[in-house]
Amino acid sequence: MSTIDQSLTIAERVKLLLETVSPGARLLISTHDNPDPDSIAAALALGKLLEEKRKATFVLTYGGVLGRAENRELVRLLKIPLIPIDKIDVDQYDAVALVDTQPEVGNHPLKPDLVEGKQMICIDHHFERPKSGAADFADVGGSFGATCTLMTRYLYAAGVEPDRTLATALFYGIKSDTRDLGREVSESDVWAYSYLVPLCDMPLVSAIEHPRLPRSYFTVLMRAIRKARVYRDVVVCDLGEVYVPDLVAETADRLVSAEGIRWGMVVGDYEQQIFASIRVNDRRYSAGKLVREVIKLYDRGSAGGHGSMAGARIPYGPHTKTPRGRTRARRKLLRQLALGTGLDDAVKPERFALEDEEPS
Repeated sequence: MSTIDQSLTIAERVKLLLETVSPGARLLISTHDNPDPDSIAAALALGKLLEEKRKATFVLTYGGVLGRAENRELVRLLKIPLIPIDKIDVDQYDAVALVDTQPEVGNHPLKPDLVEGKQMICIDHHFERPKSGAADFADVGGSFGATCTLMTRYLYAAGVEPDRTLATALFYGIKSDTRDLGREVSESDVWAYSYLVPLCDMPLVSAIEHPRLPRSYFTVLMRAIRKARVYRDVVVCDLGEVYVPDLVAETADRLVSAEGIRWGMVVGDYEQQIFASIRVNDRRYSAGKLVREVIKLYDRGSAGGHGSMAGARIPYGPHTKTPRGRTRARRKLLRQLALGTGLDDAVKPERFALEDEEPS
């Protein structure tokens, strides 16, 4: 097999997808690990499309945790039936699908030994990975800012109008992945965003976007502000141990928004792995390219992303059995990422936040 030719129309791609899936198939659809709104909503859309057009049954699954508060609210408020992979018997399904990720990226629970011999579908807006061509159907890459955009176009081409729940999920997926159409946006993203507006529940969108936060979140944020260091226009931060890996990405989002900052790089410790998130707010640079180059220096680990945002996950090695060893490993990765921006190794850091001052 091979990946879908990007010159094909969406209607032609939908036709190929429907020809690939047998009528009445039992389908297991997986997001990437620690799923975000784009991955969750796009997975739900794929299931609804195949349910409507092929009478398929589907189950949504994920690996890792639902960490970020708005991700949990999305699932809770929209009642999305997302089941952890450790509660799934993969043998019960005829076919599997990966959404917003690809087989070789490694940030998903459908490992090769689990899915051997099963039909594979892969739909993702990130750049094509070589092994995706081995899937029975793979539509990856393209100029979409969110996988939800691609799935919205699939639904439209198939004549399937999303119900209020699905429309709200898809809208929020596009909204969050493109930062309200402000990040890596195509004409298709604008179209999908506008198409979904009258179909979705805006009060629920607001509730998802502004969830109540645990006090532990503010503890991590305070730690980040105190520990972050700035090297010219690059801010780096080692959070140490975090209670959910999503906090690494969320902290990177926060820090890179500071005045005078171009790059934000954050690492954290979660379940014997280093999680890293990279953000850049200058379109001349690519966070995805940088992290892919750095990850080549490691025997194990996975990385992915695109222009403005990227992430990596690296298991600790044999020399990181102590807290000090793990700290050295995280800071070594931070240094490699920072130097990958072209930063001079001789640049001295300054604190991200000024020392506390008494009010005048």
